Amino acid sequence: MGKSQPPRRSLAMGKKKATGKAPVRIGTTARTKASARAKAPARVKAPVSRKSPAARKASAAKTTAPARAADEQLQVAMEELVEARTELSRLGHALSASHRELEERKLSSGSAEENLRAQMLALREELRVTLAELEISRNEIERLRGKLAQNEAASASRKPAGSSPSV
Repeated sequence: MGKSQPPRRSLAMGKKKATGKAPVRIGTTARTKASARAKAPARVKAPVSRKSPAARKASAAKTTAPARAADEQLQVAMEELVEARTELSRLGHALSASHRELEERKLSSGSAEENLRAQMLALREELRVTLAELEISRNEIERLRGKLAQNEAASASRKPAGSSPSV
């Protein structure tokens, strides 16, 4: 258990007892001065014991069942911790990959949207140009029809009424 220590001397109200003996505390046994000196611990460094593998196995066999159960629980908990860390790492990588994919989709949909918008604007411009050309063509046709009608009216006024066309 613990190291045995010589009993402490107490001072009752600041005075030493006349007997020279230390008072016995309740719950302890009284020792003599000789036995206290004999059991005084020497401050010598204990040699490091190096057990053989057989001795280690023997001491391991002596461990109690609760200690073995606690060791097994600790081992299981450490294995679960390793598995949890692995799973957490895997989930972290999957989460970052999904974030990257989402960002790429946003960018690609944004660029696809921009491409469609640019195509739509180009098509509108082409339609405006085509409508302007159509309007110019209609005006040209009207002008040519008016000229043709004037030429026919002028040629009809120059020809006699009963004459046949010359061939």
